[in-house]
Amino acid sequence: MTALAPLAFALIALAVPMALAYLWQKRTEKRRVSSILILRKVAVPTEPPKRGFARPRHVASFILVVLGLVAAAFAIADLRREDETPRDLIVVLDTSASMGTVEEDGTRLEIARRELRDAVASLRSGDRIALVTTGTANVVRVGLTEDTTYALEVASTLVADGTSDKASSAIELADAICKSSGRGRILLLSDGVGVNAPQTTCEVDHRAIGSDVANAGITELSVREGDAFGLHEVHVGVTSVLRQKQRAEVALLAGDRVVELVAFDLPPRGKAERLVRLELPAGAELSAELRLPEKDALAADDFATAPRVEGGQVKTVLVTAGEKSFASEALRLHPRVDLTLVRANTPFPADVDPQLIVLEALPEGGVPKVGKRIASFGLPPAVLGLQEGVTTQSPDIVRWAYADPLFRYVDLQGVKVPTGIVVEPRAGQRTLIEAEQGALAVLDTQDQRETLYLGFAPHESDLVLRVGFVNMIANLVEWASEASNIGERKGVLSATESWVHPPTNGIKGTNERSRSKDSPPFPLWRMALVAAFALVATELLAQSVIGSREKVRTRWSSWRSRRKAKVASEQAEKGGSA
Repeated sequence: MTALAPLAFALIALAVPMALAYLWQKRTEKRRVSSILILRKVAVPTEPPKRGFARPRHVASFILVVLGLVAAAFAIADLRREDETPRDLIVVLDTSASMGTVEEDGTRLEIARRELRDAVASLRSGDRIALVTTGTANVVRVGLTEDTTYALEVASTLVADGTSDKASSAIELADAICKSSGRGRILLLSDGVGVNAPQTTCEVDHRAIGSDVANAGITELSVREGDAFGLHEVHVGVTSVLRQKQRAEVALLAGDRVVELVAFDLPPRGKAERLVRLELPAGAELSAELRLPEKDALAADDFATAPRVEGGQVKTVLVTAGEKSFASEALRLHPRVDLTLVRANTPFPADVDPQLIVLEALPEGGVPKVGKRIASFGLPPAVLGLQEGVTTQSPDIVRWAYADPLFRYVDLQGVKVPTGIVVEPRAGQRTLIEAEQGALAVLDTQDQRETLYLGFAPHESDLVLRVGFVNMIANLVEWASEASNIGERKGVLSATESWVHPPTNGIKGTNERSRSKDSPPFPLWRMALVAAFALVATELLAQSVIGSREKVRTRWSSWRSRRKAKVASEQAEKGGSA
């Protein structure tokens, strides 16, 4: 029992004198008087009582008062068996971004806080609580403690942010606390979006929060240099769970200035993507703002910022046989290339420390020892330290690493190569272009130096006649550049978080409950206290009714007598008239 148990017993003990008060009455006593004439006039016809106790006149009142005392005692004592062990409640509170979704009665995180308060209200003396959160990070916010007020204070400071894809780790943390306790259970307060429950030793009760509301959000946003001409490519993806198809716009902003409006036809459930090519002012952060005809449920995914990669000047040395080549012209066009030309079989400049070396021919002394990135076009592989290759006539390109940054927006489909050298890649080397006869391009890394070997000279193929060649040169520049980020990634939620609909069948591996087990919305001690007040109020009302019963009876009899007299008078008048 609790420390208030003695007071509860005192209330129960109070029923004894109260019962005596209801039963007690005055006894007759013998006294000398001067005359009994007056007493005879006022004497009652019945025999006066001789006992000190009698049957109570108001049995109902007596029962109500006793029941009220018992209810009050139960409310104070919060009865628990002496052999009952206090229990521990480990709460996993989901604070991921989807918990910021607005419902009719507040955000999901606010609803979860209310559920936490209800769970705390059901705890008894000696019970403990722990609080684990998932979202930005899986953290034990409050270890097992009897200070439930502190746990509620910590929960009130939390905000909805991050993702729930690692919620299983938070549940595992809670399970570890529960196992060490040996007397606990786990309560998961979550909308279930993106949450997977692992196998646990302790029972997990899930209080599902949220409903199917309409939402759309930016779930993909990236920007990169599109080509050597200063254009940028912006990729935008929007995930929607709407009630119907909607037209929407995404405003692209460079700093505070809108540079493009991108139109989207959003499906009721699904995803829409757009790739936009545009010029961006130097040094400006790129942001995107989703504009919908109606306000959606989650504001956190309506505005996003993506880091923009902007590199500095790239010191480049091109070794070529002539004064001009397709590669030299493409490098000159690039706004970030600081180009130095070296003629074949001439000394490599000693005062240059290039970031990128492009070899269409060899300088005097062979491959330079400087430079961290080297691209070789059509040279014998042996000069680069690669395995000896095999010359092949008209090799057909069958595969290439189109997803690799070096071949971004480079289409090699149908490229005609008159002569190529294929090699057998060794361990640690990666094939980038493959012909039927073998590898036509490989990427090798040795001593922190990366070498791209291309087994044919682009100017001897029709690749130089395609825009893909300019893009390949731009990719080489980006490969060698020491780029810096402008801005940081913010507000780009995962598609899971923007898909705010709770799972239809709940979270597998948990007990789905409208309210958590043993966490009634109105604890038993509160109901007992309300019952006590109700019983006492009923007793007072009953006294008032019973006390006025004689008056009501008298008035009722008087009214009936008057009514009978009136009816008799009317009947007599009618008889006289007849």
